[in-house]
Parts: sequence; C-alpha cells; structure tokens
Amino acid sequence: MNLYNSSVVEYELAKSKLFGLSRTSKMDLTYTTTTGYNHAGISVVLFLITLGIFPSFEESHSTVTFTIYDKENKKTIRDYTYPIRGRRIISWLTIPFYIVLPIVSKSFDGGSNDTISNAC
Repeated sequence: MNLYNSSVVEYELAKSKLFGLSRTSKMDLTYTTTTGYNHAGISVVLFLITLGIFPSFEESHSTVTFTIYDKENKKTIRDYTYPIRGRRIISWLTIPFYIVLPIVSKSFDGGSNDTISNAC
C-alpha cells in the first residue's frame, strides 16, 4: 500500500504530541491523497516482449493535502499541499532489490496504490 494513503499516516498523526484528539474539538485536521502514474511507452513494450526481463519504467505523481478546518466558524484555516514525485522500475530482475532496499533505506517505498484517500 502507498505510504501516503495508509493507516500508518493516521496512526502517526494520532500518536503525535502536536495534536490532541477529541470529539469535542473546535477544529478538524483532514488529509487527502491522490496518486497517479505515467508509463514510459517503449519500456512497457519491451517489458512485454521480453516477458518482464527488460524493465518497465513508471513515474508517479502524488499530492498530499492537510487541511485545518474551524468547525465553529465553518471556515478552512489553512491548507498545506505537498507534491511528491517518484519513479519505479518493474522487472523480474528487481525483485531482490524490493526485498533488500527497505532494510537498508528508510526512504524506499516498495508499495503502490493509485487510489484516492480522505481521512479526518
């Protein structure tokens, strides 16, 4: 699952000392994520012809938005939007990297999900 669109984000926000969770709070913090992919055309064709040995290249573009909303005044106080770009290589030969890289690199995201998420 995409890390920007997961229960891990909810959990980290909930346990953060920056926020206090309360049903009677006057403010809401909402985060929304969208993710899409662009495939590099010729690499997909070569991937299919070689049955996955030649890698297929894919670029992802995600947007993560945090919105702080005042429930009493029914107004948005602030929106924070962060664009995130990534690249992915798909091939049978990359499977060992998806096993090893998460162990040695904190910034490696081996998962993907192209859905839209919205959570309060």
